[in-house]
Amino acid sequence: MIYVVGLGNPGNKYRDTRHNVGFRIVDAIAEKSRISLKSGRGEYVHGQSRSGSFALAKPMTYMNNSGLAIQQILQHENVNLSELLVVYDDLDLPLGKLRFRPGGGAGTHRGMQSILGVIGTQDFPRVRIGINSDLKTGPAEDFVLAPFVREEKIVINEVISRAVDGIMDFIHNDIEFVMNTYNQIEVENL
Repeated sequence: MIYVVGLGNPGNKYRDTRHNVGFRIVDAIAEKSRISLKSGRGEYVHGQSRSGSFALAKPMTYMNNSGLAIQQILQHENVNLSELLVVYDDLDLPLGKLRFRPGGGAGTHRGMQSILGVIGTQDFPRVRIGINSDLKTGPAEDFVLAPFVREEKIVINEVISRAVDGIMDFIHNDIEFVMNTYNQIEVENL
C-alpha cells in the first residue's frame, strides 16, 4: 500500500498559505476518492482508500516537526519507506513546476530536514511542488506563510490538479513512470 503524506501546518490560519500545498493536495485526493481523514495513533490524521491500495496522511506537528509524525506513521501504520510518498512545497522550485523524485536531500525545506533528521535516510519518494515566483520578497519564512496572490492561484490550482493525477499514477505504476510523465510539466499563467 502506498502512503501519501502531505506536509503543511494545521489550522485555518495556515490553510491557504504556500507552505500548505502538501495538505491541499492530500485534501484534493481525499475529496476525489471520498476518503475521510481521522486521527491516527500519533500526531497525524489519515484515511485509507476503499480499495486498500493507498492511504493519505497529514502531520499535525506543524511543518518544522514533520519528522515526528512521519516516524509515528512508519511505526504505527506499518509502512515501509518505499511505500511512503511525501508531498511538499518547494521554494527552490519555480511556481508552476512539480517534481517527482525517488529520493534526495531536504534543500532549504525545514519540514523535510526534520523528516531526514528523524528517520535517518533520504531514500523515499517525494513530490516537490514549486512555489517560488517573481513576487517573492523579504524573508523566506514570511513568503511561505503568506497566501498565494490572485495571479498565482490559477497556476497553483492547476499544479495541484496535475499533482493529484501524478500521485494516482504513482500509486498504480512506479516512480520512473511518473517522473517521465509529469516532471516536464510547467504550468504558466493562463
